[in-house]
Amino acid sequence: MELRGFHLGQSRQPLSESQRIDRAALSRLLQCILADFGYVEAPKEGCPPRTGNLSQDRINQIAATVIQTLRERGL
Repeated sequence: MELRGFHLGQSRQPLSESQRIDRAALSRLLQCILADFGYVEAPKEGCPPRTGNLSQDRINQIAATVIQTLRERGL
């Protein structure tokens, strides 16, 4: 809902750390999908490439994550 501009505030039930991480990852994925169709802007860190080949897409996502992590560390 937040990706489409609806901000409902915090839930009455607090999220655990793993739930917050999962929610953040899911939010980025959904933002990429919505950006593909022009509904929202792509995330500033960009979207991993997708080809329709799930195993190849997963390899590309892992490689993109590794490269991003190395850049953040200055390597």
